[in-house]
Order: sequence, then C-alpha cells, then structure tokens
Amino acid sequence: ENVAFAGLNIYPNSTSGDVTMIFNNSNKDLTIEVTNTLGQVVSNTRTNSSVNTISLPETKGVYFVKVVNAANDSETFKIVKQ
Repeated sequence: ENVAFAGLNIYPNSTSGDVTMIFNNSNKDLTIEVTNTLGQVVSNTRTNSSVNTISLPETKGVYFVKVVNAANDSETFKIVKQ
C-alpha cells in the first residue's frame, strides 16, 4: 500500500452510481483521474477537499480511479459500475 494514500477510503465498490473518496490524512492538491478499460480519460478533477464525489459514466463496466498528490505519488483503484 502506498503510504501517501494510507488514509484514503473509496466506496461503494461496486456501485450503480457515484463513488465517494474520503482522505483521512493531509493530502492536498490532488488530481483524480477516471479512465475506462480502453485507457480513455472520462473525467479529470483537481481538488483540495477531504471528501470528493466521483461521477462515473452511465455505461456499466470497470473504471480505474487514479489519485495523484502534489509530490507526484499516485495510486489507482479499480471500481465496478453495475
């Protein structure tokens, strides 16, 4: 596990709608990028908030949520939309 994102929770997974990300540590200036299984970017957001709602596309399937902090540390999470 990436220590930079040790306080991160993402739920629900799987989902039929949006997912919520909660950062329990001091990560600021984050980029949240969502891609589909083809590698196409479906959303890209910058945030300083500790709670973020991520809207997934209407299409059911697998999505990857990549979180990058100001130090360029990153972690990717797999989300299933049903």
